[in-house]
Amino acid sequence: MNTPPGAGKRIQGMTWDQDPDAFGAVPAGPVKLHMAVTTKAVRSAVILKSLTFHLVEKKTPVEGTHVNLGRACGNGATYHYGVINFDKDAPYWVTRPALPSKERSDELKFPYKVTSTDPSVLLVTVIPSGYCKWDAKLEWTDGKTSGTYVINDHGHPFETAEIQKKVRSFEWVGGKRNEV
Repeated sequence: MNTPPGAGKRIQGMTWDQDPDAFGAVPAGPVKLHMAVTTKAVRSAVILKSLTFHLVEKKTPVEGTHVNLGRACGNGATYHYGVINFDKDAPYWVTRPALPSKERSDELKFPYKVTSTDPSVLLVTVIPSGYCKWDAKLEWTDGKTSGTYVINDHGHPFETAEIQKKVRSFEWVGGKRNEV
């Protein structure tokens, strides 16, 4: 981890910090899943009924180095916030999670009504245990038709890893590497 962000070897034109997956890295958790949910049709509404998480695979923790790139994103929306925990075989929602201090939010409680002009913005913190592959399913209805939308990483399960206490952790700030 001596190579600064934006420098070093490239795979398909991207450096390790631009495409960590290409270099064999997985996000180290907890990770935040942001979802802006809307409808395609202008004059229709959809009711979001539930969001379930499915643990596809769970292994022992990965070994390696944790690097925090310190990137921030978001649009200032008000989020419906929840926390899902993978420390048991069946993922479970954390009851009454503490709301994030840096985002406007309320507790995630289904159902939600969404339209093309009034989306719902969901924010879920995923707490991995070991190394996890997972996806989520958002159940919806428009009153006539019901369905499930699979949330994954371009057709593949998301991959996340728990940060172990014995792992060295670094962050890059102002072009300098600091051990945390």
